[in-house]
Amino acid sequence: MSKESVNIHVNNYCQLRDKQYAVYTEYARKHGLTTKELFILDIIYFAQDGCTQAGICERLSATKQTVSAAIKKFWKLGYLSFEESKTDRRIRLIRFTAAGKEYVERIIPLPRRRKTTPWRN
Repeated sequence: MSKESVNIHVNNYCQLRDKQYAVYTEYARKHGLTTKELFILDIIYFAQDGCTQAGICERLSATKQTVSAAIKKFWKLGYLSFEESKTDRRIRLIRFTAAGKEYVERIIPLPRRRKTTPWRN
């Protein structure tokens, strides 16, 4: 692959990434959130066993301060709870409260389930 060809692919990827980020930003604003806050809610929602602040920071490549501010905001609203890890008392797992789960399910739509199984029509 030539250098010119690689540059074309990289530029196409960057354009698509920027468009995708713009869509996420617009969607977040519609719900009174920043893009980072939307991503944080998404990470917590799909972490079935809870997640840590460090894990969120790593996934988003975000600073501890940014993630901490968002977590504190949602905790004050009653949407998050903290639970001590069963394996390490120093680790606090972040989970949604019932109110938080209800809130996030209005924002993060789950994929629609198929009415039939793939092998049946």
